[in-house]
Amino acid sequence: MTYLSWLMTRSTSPALLLIWIALLCLFSGALNIFTLLRFAYSVSHFSGNLLDIADDILLKHALEQGWRILLLIGFFALGAFISGLLMREGRGGYRPLYGYLMLGMGVVLWFWSRYGHEQASFLYALTMTMGCQNALYIQYRSNVVRTTHMTGNLTDFGVNLGYLASGQKDVGWKVWFSLMEMAGYFAGGALAVVLYLRVGQSSFEWFSLAYAGGGLFYLLIGRQADGVHGPA
Repeated sequence: MTYLSWLMTRSTSPALLLIWIALLCLFSGALNIFTLLRFAYSVSHFSGNLLDIADDILLKHALEQGWRILLLIGFFALGAFISGLLMREGRGGYRPLYGYLMLGMGVVLWFWSRYGHEQASFLYALTMTMGCQNALYIQYRSNVVRTTHMTGNLTDFGVNLGYLASGQKDVGWKVWFSLMEMAGYFAGGALAVVLYLRVGQSSFEWFSLAYAGGGLFYLLIGRQADGVHGPA
């Protein structure tokens, strides 16, 4: 049983957990818009990027562009690898590494955004951050949560809405949960557009600080629950 699903069975407010999950979706939507506006690349999902490789290399003969997309895919996978290496899926109980990882990445990205944002490596670091986040093993009730792209959430929403319409009332929470994730993602994208248009490159600094704050938030709600209920 994961830490999040364990908390859902205790008296600790589930609202704190939902807020954290919504924040992760918000961060993903925001970073995807930032990188699209600044670098013209999506870094939170790769279905389209995989097709762009074929388009760039086979049709446009833009080898450099194709290789850059391959590097983005590689760094997304590297982020997921780091999460798997550190977290080891299946280990129960409180996982402070979730919070420390987000906090550390936020701080590193803040320095990078101030002193190395013109380098291509900054784009790869942002991509690796999304890969790392998407690979975090987060479970809410019976749902394994993915927070960097919404295709699966949209599918879950439609399927569970159909189940609900057919009379399966016990899936109602899944409908609202998918809506919350998609709303967080959309809100992140909308906020990112407004922020980028107002402050430009500095928006990456704001994002990095907020991301570090998300890690602190996880640590705070984790320590609070751990202190009240004991270890999982």
